[in-house]
Amino acid sequence: INDPNLLQLLYIQWCAKEAMYKACNVAHYDYQNTYTLPGFRFDGKMPGSAIGRVILDDGSCKNMNVRYFEVDGCVVCVAW
Repeated sequence: INDPNLLQLLYIQWCAKEAMYKACNVAHYDYQNTYTLPGFRFDGKMPGSAIGRVILDDGSCKNMNVRYFEVDGCVVCVAW
């Protein structure tokens, strides 16, 4: 990937889903559909935030706050 913003976007998406998974673990895990960042657009600036969505085991949805930032060249995400 030659676009650094695209690479950071992919890092943020992966890291955010992992953070949501750890904060709100559900039994039926589907990486693509259970943990999402609907409408998220990365503007190339760090730090930032997003609203994540988790589909719970009963089919209901829970919104989660996600904060992302960089530490020593690595993307870090925190979800709550």
